[in-house]
Amino acid sequence: MKGKSILMLAVALGCGLVAMIGVQQVLSGDKKEEVKQTTPVLVAVQEISPGIEIEDSMVTFKEMPLDMVPADAVISPDQYVNRALRTRAFPGTPIVQAMLGEEGVFSASNEIPTGMRVAAISVTAKTAVAGFVNPHDRVDIQVTYKRRIAGKTVERTKTLLEYIEVFAVDKQRDLVDSDTESIYKNI
Repeated sequence: MKGKSILMLAVALGCGLVAMIGVQQVLSGDKKEEVKQTTPVLVAVQEISPGIEIEDSMVTFKEMPLDMVPADAVISPDQYVNRALRTRAFPGTPIVQAMLGEEGVFSASNEIPTGMRVAAISVTAKTAVAGFVNPHDRVDIQVTYKRRIAGKTVERTKTLLEYIEVFAVDKQRDLVDSDTESIYKNI
């Protein structure tokens, strides 16, 4: 009887070992990582101001999974050569076609919307609201004039334009630092 018991024990151990190896192979087959497809996307390495020609030292191509790539992302060097940004890009920001200006245009003029104009208004520190007006702020343009009515000079003020965006203050297109004591000349 001892021989039969040892033989049954050996068969049971063999079957258990085979079952354990089979289950282990099935489970390890499910854990294989799926290989995600990636594509190179142009990313800013440093802060890039609008109107400055994009140079290779400012950007790099970074591999990104296809499901994370913006629809109009720049994916090849010929898409950004001889072009500048229309908006500011910060480090790590993917560059998309909508951020790029026209080929060969390297100034803030590419930010002026089609059909719009920019006009300079001479100001002093007093008329510039003591330095509280910055680029991208919205302002009303008022005109003050004198008129003679019935022999008297009457001064009147009328609002000429409302909710107009400030394009630049002097030559600055970005927000003016509060630390600088700049006396504005043009808005």
